[in-house]
Amino acid sequence: EIREMKIDDYDSVRAIWESIPGLKLEEADSRSGIEKYLSLNPNLSYVALSEAKIIGTVLCGEDGRRGYLQHLCVVDKFRNRGAGSQLLEAAVEQFKSLGLYEIRIFVFKNNQTGNQYWEDKGWIVRDDIHVRSLNLQSIGLV
Repeated sequence: EIREMKIDDYDSVRAIWESIPGLKLEEADSRSGIEKYLSLNPNLSYVALSEAKIIGTVLCGEDGRRGYLQHLCVVDKFRNRGAGSQLLEAAVEQFKSLGLYEIRIFVFKNNQTGNQYWEDKGWIVRDDIHVRSLNLQSIGLV
């Protein structure tokens, strides 16, 4: 079963994220950060369930032009059973309904499992752009 993620799911979702090798968590992944993210991107993030227990997640957001996926993951013992594909399909369908023309995901270069998953799904690596980041907290602005 796939359903919309709610902030009440946070503890279960966080435990899954912490169990996934290659998934880096930051301050933005705190309960308050995820609560804000979900409120800014309503009806876009999902969880996969098996016997009423959360076994997979995907965070989704959009900027009016593109969709962004984050933390698409499934608990190891439930992988290769279609939950990840169902989460991805739910996200893609929602992005399509919003009229977005492109979806992006950021995957760490050394995350071999994640990169192989996306390659198998037909997603391309962009080598024409660099991702740059400014951590406002580290420079004392937050």
